[in-house]
Amino acid sequence: MSRPGFVDAPVGRSSAIDLSRLLDQQTPLSWFEAVAIVQELCDVALHGSGSAPPSSLELSDVLITSDGGVEVRGSAAQRAPTVAQAAHVLLALIEGAQALPVQLRLLALQEVSPTPACSTLSEFSARLAQFERPNRRATIKEVHERFAQRPARDAARPLPEVPRTRPTLAAVRAPWWRSRRLRRLAASAALIVAAAVAV
Repeated sequence: MSRPGFVDAPVGRSSAIDLSRLLDQQTPLSWFEAVAIVQELCDVALHGSGSAPPSSLELSDVLITSDGGVEVRGSAAQRAPTVAQAAHVLLALIEGAQALPVQLRLLALQEVSPTPACSTLSEFSARLAQFERPNRRATIKEVHERFAQRPARDAARPLPEVPRTRPTLAAVRAPWWRSRRLRRLAASAALIVAAAVAV
């Protein structure tokens, strides 16, 4: 039996989107939306019963749902993520975000460094809360809707037009034996040579 917010098997419903797909499709993300997703991830983990952290937590293991929730699947679903793993997720989501607070990036970088400031996920979530905006689930829901409205990157696109090069003179000129005038000249030359030889 899986914990709330954690699923043992890959999610089959299309309404759940993993963070790897979210970034692969280049879905625009604001820094406060990234904070909302990571805060919800922390909240789900803190209310779970897992004690030991997963050996790894990939972006494809974390999903956002159409109602603004966050789920974890795969082998990582059995255990709560570490502070460093949650910080890595945050760093991936805020990459390229506009008007990113320097303190937020420093917080994430500190937690993935050899000397982290937070020893527990609860401490990390408390420090992250100062960057959070109200109505977290509504914020995540907007991200989900934005992804759903974007066209797939692998959709069929018109092939680029191949530039046409001008044919060279050699390619345009017809072989000499196809020209009547040249064939007549060649025949006349052959007769002259034959007459000279006969004389």
